Amino acid sequence: MDALATAEKCLDDGNPTAAIKHLLPFYKTNRLDDRVNQIIVDSFIALQQWNKAKAVITHNIKSEPEVASHWIKLSKLYLEQDEPIDALRVLNKATKQLSQSLELHLTKAQVLYTLNQTSKMHDWFEHLFSLFPEQKAEMLVERAQLYQRIAQSPSDNEDKIRDPQGNDFAIRPLKLALHDLSQALKISAKQWQWWYQRANVNQQLQNFESAINDYQLALKCLSESQTDQIEFIRQQIQICRTGGKAVVPSSSHQEHQPSKTHSAPVTSPVEIDNELKSSDQRNQIDNDEDWYALIEEIGDDQSKQTALTIAQEIINTTIEPEYNFKPTDNELYSSQQNKFCEKVEQSLARFDFSYVGDFEPKGLLAKLKQPTLVRIFLSSNFQHVATCYSLARKDSSFKDWLTSLVTRKSGAKEIIEFTSFTSEGHAFITNNDLGNTVFTACSKMTHLLQQAPSASPDSIFEAHLNLLSSQSVTDLIGFNDTDSILKQLEKLRQHKNSFRQSINYVTDEELTELLQDQPKNLQPLVRRYLTRLTQSISNKNN
Repeated sequence: MDALATAEKCLDDGNPTAAIKHLLPFYKTNRLDDRVNQIIVDSFIALQQWNKAKAVITHNIKSEPEVASHWIKLSKLYLEQDEPIDALRVLNKATKQLSQSLELHLTKAQVLYTLNQTSKMHDWFEHLFSLFPEQKAEMLVERAQLYQRIAQSPSDNEDKIRDPQGNDFAIRPLKLALHDLSQALKISAKQWQWWYQRANVNQQLQNFESAINDYQLALKCLSESQTDQIEFIRQQIQICRTGGKAVVPSSSHQEHQPSKTHSAPVTSPVEIDNELKSSDQRNQIDNDEDWYALIEEIGDDQSKQTALTIAQEIINTTIEPEYNFKPTDNELYSSQQNKFCEKVEQSLARFDFSYVGDFEPKGLLAKLKQPTLVRIFLSSNFQHVATCYSLARKDSSFKDWLTSLVTRKSGAKEIIEFTSFTSEGHAFITNNDLGNTVFTACSKMTHLLQQAPSASPDSIFEAHLNLLSSQSVTDLIGFNDTDSILKQLEKLRQHKNSFRQSINYVTDEELTELLQDQPKNLQPLVRRYLTRLTQSISNKNN
């Protein structure tokens, strides 16, 4: 195995220090090799040695100032540190030197959006229209997407419009998005996605007749083979004809509705880095004196370094980020995620479950750095909530290694989960996550039953009903709207996180199973650092 492959494996196995050690000799003679640079920068970032990562990228910029990707990498590194002003400074310099790089200019527009400099973002696009007239239509559509995102967070003094689900949108940015999309469609009317996007903006503005017209024009751009898109758009048209009302069952006798009834405002799953601000993982202790003392204590001891890294990852893995569910459009997600959700929906229809909606959990987006489509259903008696989602296969990481200590596998996971709640606060959960995690301990108020990953939705639900029956549960609460479902799921998340913190995030049994094939001295070290980290987090929260 060559030095590069060895370094990559070390990084994947969660040992960035070893990766750098293997790579440094090679790096000194190949400082402009893209693969070498990527590995060493990723290693420094994993160690949170931001200045060293910047030094590598800065060297590349000095050596190859004409390569736009170097400048973009440096700006994104600043964004990852929540330093958008510095990212903008880099891009201002880069766009002056490389004025013909459209990618650089668009990256600058994204940073202006991140900084909430909306007027400057708008004017920057106007400048780009003259520089790159052939790409004007595509840039108009991109600016419209940014305006749609801006509209999702209206300020107190802005004119707002409220949709039937109670979500407020700023009117002015929606109108600006509408104008941009209209201009783009005058240039080219062949893209069905553009007609769809304008229809969606009209729908958010509650211009339902205009939205229906745009959806119909989108249909004309589709071929007969694009059956999923055709079905989805037709469902959107039906929603507009009912005034944009979501399909949520109002009585136990209501007939089951077909799934694709998405009436909620669309949230795009792109620009993942911008969502990091809302993640529970931000509750770290990087700046605490205790943290620096801990790092100094560990020094160069490899066993202690590994133990601390595992302790940190246990905390990150067991603590669920704030869900912050946002209604979204399933067309924005992979075919794998859509097919899985559709398969689950077809199965649940036999049990008279009704479709509630498609959602993007922003906290999960920030934690996993990948868009996740979560589809939620409600039973006909309003007492059982079903959720399903598919986690796409990602490049291997330390977290994969941590999981593989027990499971010996990594890759895509397709999760189906049923949850029911009692009036006394007990939660009963049944899912198909058996064997995928060792972190299964629950508080006395939470009752978990896991089935095999291959279990069908039918069998999981039947097991869930058996769980309730075995516990003689009779006082289940009911849900009458989407908001009550999401609030109860968030309440459960908070309870699970509080329980994890109360046990220093992992039981002795879980830790033993997790580290069963590792050196014996590792477990007490991990437990020691978990205790230290827990105390530091507790002190910071207080």
